[in-house]
Amino acid sequence: MARNIKILLIVFLAFIGSQSFCQLLDSSQLSITYEFRTLEEAMQNPDSVFILTLKKQKIESFPEEIFMFKNIQKLDLRKNKIQLIPRNIEQLQKLEYLNISKNKLETIPPEIGKLKNLKDLIIFQNEITYLPSEIGEAENLEFLDMWGNELESLPDEISKLKNLVILDLRVIEISNDKQKQFQQLLPNTKIYFSNSCNCGG
Repeated sequence: MARNIKILLIVFLAFIGSQSFCQLLDSSQLSITYEFRTLEEAMQNPDSVFILTLKKQKIESFPEEIFMFKNIQKLDLRKNKIQLIPRNIEQLQKLEYLNISKNKLETIPPEIGKLKNLKDLIIFQNEITYLPSEIGEAENLEFLDMWGNELESLPDEISKLKNLVILDLRVIEISNDKQKQFQQLLPNTKIYFSNSCNCGG
């Protein structure tokens, strides 16, 4: 029975992928959408991949196969060993949710700003020291989770993120002055800091 339901879901999603290639699924549709958990299975039905979860699979580099999935809206790569997000991430134009937390990232590519549908960017517990100025172009971003990174500053362009509701900067050593500066850049955003410090800068 479960296998039959799974097959029906994949057939249904293939139909959606072919009929509404330019449309995004809304949250209610995504909530009942099949979640692919292996690349092998996803590659058999590339147009049906709206949600892909590859967490805790010891992946060491961003899988190039993901760029086959033109309809993907939610991508979860948490708890792997990925060091780099490729610049052609901009190809994933339907992406709304990207979780690549608990990896080994040191930078975020400028092309992240070209993901115009991105709402949730979850990159906590990496080794990121800065964000590219192009982050300000990700105009629909609502949630940016960076806690536990090694962030030294925020680009002024982040002030363009008028839809940003929450920015999580906990477990990062940020001086009182910089905390005030960040709040001035994003006056309408709830920013989470750890305890204030009197550290330099």
